[in-house]
Amino acid sequence: MIKTALKNFFCNLVNLFIPMGIIYLFLLLAIFVFVSVFLQSSTEMIEQLVALIEDSSIKSNITITGFLTFAADRLDMSGGLFDVIEQILDGGWIGETVRGFFNSLGAGSGNFEGRLNEIIETYVGKLGTSLSVSIVFMSIGVALGFYATGFAVRRRSAKRGFRRTILAHTVVPIAETLIIVGCVLLVNSIRYYSLLVLIVCLIFMGIVNLTSSWILFGKGKIPFNQIVKGKNILSHIAVIGIIGLLVIVIAAGLFAIGPLLAILLMVPILVYSLVIIDVNTDSYVSRLTEKYVSVAEQGQGQEKA
Repeated sequence: MIKTALKNFFCNLVNLFIPMGIIYLFLLLAIFVFVSVFLQSSTEMIEQLVALIEDSSIKSNITITGFLTFAADRLDMSGGLFDVIEQILDGGWIGETVRGFFNSLGAGSGNFEGRLNEIIETYVGKLGTSLSVSIVFMSIGVALGFYATGFAVRRRSAKRGFRRTILAHTVVPIAETLIIVGCVLLVNSIRYYSLLVLIVCLIFMGIVNLTSSWILFGKGKIPFNQIVKGKNILSHIAVIGIIGLLVIVIAAGLFAIGPLLAILLMVPILVYSLVIIDVNTDSYVSRLTEKYVSVAEQGQGQEKA
């Protein structure tokens, strides 16, 4: 299984461009959505703030120029230019002036603070919604990249039909999620045995993945205990460890070249690596099944002879 996994990883490396292209496309869409909403929301917020300040200043009989004149009179102009700049920057003059102006507007216009908070909350809410939409775009891109890459790699390996694909991507992820949640709870309760909990988690995930592949490719053809046994589980864990180590080495190399390059490439590399692990398990079980069926057919032929 390990040899096959490494062969699949390097022989299908050209398929890495599939998740890269899909994920980058959806990344551009996500950035476009967020930036457009950010610019529109910021423009609306500024317009609302300007209108609020103008309305409040009229009601409070306070003008911006008049308040700035009052604030400037509080500066000591007897020194040089640099002394005045130092008073403005280090003395907290800007903060005090802004707070004083807003307090004056609030004192004269009544509900200034409430309206200001409402404008800010609306602005933050719009940004939060756009960020959520952008994350959804990215999640769709990662999922499509995973499926498309798996379809491309499986052309030379064990192929899944539509029913098998639905089964593999519904039951198996739910089982793996439950395992991960259980392991996290164990880590929280048994803090000093995190490595042991990780090993147990990997063993259970190996059992789930091998069982899934047996259901898809070997059920009714090969006994369950010929697939889900200690040797195959350990090989599956070793594959995860070796490919994980490859990913860490690649990430370290990319970070050494440039952090931005690493950030852009690591998600497609992770998607591609997960696909290879998934495909490798299916192809390994498929080959075992074909070999078992072939040996059984030969035995039946010899008995007939």
